[in-house]
Amino acid sequence: MDNNNYFTSFDQVPVVIDAKMLSKVMSISLSKAYEMFRSKGFPCISLGRRKVVPKDKLIEWLNRSAGAIDYYRR
Repeated sequence: MDNNNYFTSFDQVPVVIDAKMLSKVMSISLSKAYEMFRSKGFPCISLGRRKVVPKDKLIEWLNRSAGAIDYYRR
């Protein structure tokens, strides 16, 4: 990754993502990232006081969420 703080591929994203990294990966505000971590069903885990989401679980969650949105748009 270069100094522009954006990713051109999910392969560049770390295996475990904290809220600050999530905000960069998804191009959302840090407060929105924290809101996602607090939302029911979001696949975060606690490591002491730190909350993180495994990259593979984030991808699964995004795919499920997108499927639910597509279902309700019908």
